[in-house]
Amino acid sequence: MNKISTYPKTTLRISTYNRRAVSDVVAVLILIVIAIIGAVAVGLILSTTSHSVGSQAASNGNGQSATQQLLLGGSTTLYPADQAAIPAFETTYPGIKVIDAQGGSDAGMQGILSGALDVGAASSIVAVNNLYNAINNNNVVGVTPDVTLVGGSGVVFGTTSLCTVVGATTCTTVGATISPAPLYDGGSGSGLCLELTRDAVAKMYALGTFYIATGGCTAATNGGNANVLDASCIAAVAAGPYTLGCAAIVTGVGPFVSVSRSDFGGTEDTACGYLKGVQGLSYTSGSGICGKSLNVGSGNLGVLQTTQTCASSLTSPSPVGCIGFFDFGFAEGKSPQAAATCSSAAGGKPCNIFIAEVSTGGPSSTITTTLDPLQEVTASGATSSSSYAFTGDKVSNIDTFIKSALKTAATQNPQTLQYSQASSLQIFFPDPAASSASNPLDRTFYYVTNGTPTSAEQDWISFMTNYNAESYWLGAGYYSQYDFTSA
Repeated sequence: MNKISTYPKTTLRISTYNRRAVSDVVAVLILIVIAIIGAVAVGLILSTTSHSVGSQAASNGNGQSATQQLLLGGSTTLYPADQAAIPAFETTYPGIKVIDAQGGSDAGMQGILSGALDVGAASSIVAVNNLYNAINNNNVVGVTPDVTLVGGSGVVFGTTSLCTVVGATTCTTVGATISPAPLYDGGSGSGLCLELTRDAVAKMYALGTFYIATGGCTAATNGGNANVLDASCIAAVAAGPYTLGCAAIVTGVGPFVSVSRSDFGGTEDTACGYLKGVQGLSYTSGSGICGKSLNVGSGNLGVLQTTQTCASSLTSPSPVGCIGFFDFGFAEGKSPQAAATCSSAAGGKPCNIFIAEVSTGGPSSTITTTLDPLQEVTASGATSSSSYAFTGDKVSNIDTFIKSALKTAATQNPQTLQYSQASSLQIFFPDPAASSASNPLDRTFYYVTNGTPTSAEQDWISFMTNYNAESYWLGAGYYSQYDFTSA
């Protein structure tokens, strides 16, 4: 197990009610309340209702076959791995019943802050850092987080499109090599947006509904922000004359739609944190609002399914293509949830979406559509290997790159967000230089308790960080800590 927290501990706990007697139904309600009204209110509600909750749980027979109940909750990302492991854990530890509820990483940390949860699950280090900030900013007494690294993942941007470009021979026959199609620009030739700059993706999310300038993906700017257009530009060009910001734009393809999740979670914190501050995109952790993107579906699966079925599932604005973000395990179909919606063999190629290569190098004529895997030549100031593999490359290349990035991410302190390794060893996804991406697309998973874990809490944490539990993480499409912390 990779124990992160080394700060002074206190034995004082903020909760005073009996969490061991909470029923499964009440556990879910707790997470819902946390997500809606916050930790302080939850603490007040539960402190006055703990006796009735315990009585209800006993009357319903909950907890009678177990000496104690362990209330686990938070991240929707970790939920599938937790659920897969619970039966084996309860067989190994028959005296402990695990009650698991999902409500998002921030809700999990609020659960630790309020005392509503025994173990809070977070799928981004930002959520854990928010917990520390809440404690410090509000002078909370009796809550001292104990943080354990348990796994990790990488977030990718996936696209789908109709790709019906007249005269674009590569686009019309794309199914043989790229399925489904990437975004496209309507130009002659390929017209395919195989690569997207971070500026371009940020503008796509800032606008929500966008167009791509004709030839924009194959021009020197290669999908740069200047080629991502607002609908007003298209209207202005049609009416003439050109308006400020739309000069030299003749035609554009669209509308395309950017997709984000409808609930809170670490996946969105990671993706939108990566785009934050670029092209005016504002994002606050846990807000659930990423620019003007369309909030649909719950968690990774919801965004993936909406992106997969894009044009047929969205009646307004009837897009010709979509872009969404999800954990790599879902994008490649390794997650059991995602596999059900994939026509390809799990892990063989992307899960009915196109994984666009994203670079923070900025628009440059040196960027081409024939990049070698992980070896992109980018604009001045960027570094080689600054973006990840795209079509034609095996997903195993992306897999290797993400694990390399996570090895350094594992050294990040959740309280200060500082890294322990020298900058020369910091490998980020998709950027290897810390100075070029303060919010990379790789993310780490954590279990958090209030103070030193109790015996039951430690049993669960040890079980999930044991080498034998690796299959639960891999089965959900993620990485166990052993995958990237071992030598």
